[in-house]
Amino acid sequence: MGTPSLRGAAAALGTATSSSGAGGGITQYVAIENTDGPAPRGMPIVPLTIEGDELKGVWPEVKETTEGGKTVQVAETEIGGVTYSSQWFQYCGVQTYPGVRPGEEQDNFLRASSGDTYGWMSDIDAGNKLTVDMFDDYEEWGNGIGKSGLGKPAMATWRSEGVSPQSTMPVQVLRSTKIEELAEENEFMAAATEDGFMAWLDKCTHFCCVPGFKAYEGSAKFGGEDRVYCQCHQSVYSPFSPVEKSFVALPRPEE
Repeated sequence: MGTPSLRGAAAALGTATSSSGAGGGITQYVAIENTDGPAPRGMPIVPLTIEGDELKGVWPEVKETTEGGKTVQVAETEIGGVTYSSQWFQYCGVQTYPGVRPGEEQDNFLRASSGDTYGWMSDIDAGNKLTVDMFDDYEEWGNGIGKSGLGKPAMATWRSEGVSPQSTMPVQVLRSTKIEELAEENEFMAAATEDGFMAWLDKCTHFCCVPGFKAYEGSAKFGGEDRVYCQCHQSVYSPFSPVEKSFVALPRPEE
């Protein structure tokens, strides 16, 4: 049911793709669960690691395969018993972004995005790498929306250095004790998170808006004050509930 609306949204953004593109099709992925609202499924998790003190998204291993008689690149690797692929992110126009190309040269660090969603980020220049020490108060952080102490979020970009704002991959980062607990009981989360940090592609699967964890006034009216809430059409997601889902990934443009 969700695919036509995603195609429609992509077209509205001027990013419709030809069916002859690369790397589309039915894709299994791990999401933060969609718990309410019109979104058809959860948003895909971005596995991460910590390098030095800096947060870094994990990009799958790049390989070559044959599709329709042509040699194309694919990015795919096994993480925590799950096949992690660049196709996880091929929806809502993101399939046309440079950063989703398997072989695109990027350093993969998670960088602060512009905007004023969270007051604590006002002192951080857009483009700066996110570091562990920025989240030191994650066990008690609050911003007046919902309960304090559930975790500390940040708005970020990924694989988008030198890319136009319209083609920047938006990511949300969260550090929480609940994520530490998940890593103890879930094989994928153990492999895809580190020290209580997790990330996901921040594109609502409904109409491609940018939701936020404890980000928007009024989210309490829809039960989203302690979850990830999309202000466009009131979809709600739980970052503490990873689920395996499937969808039809849209093909990348011909490379």
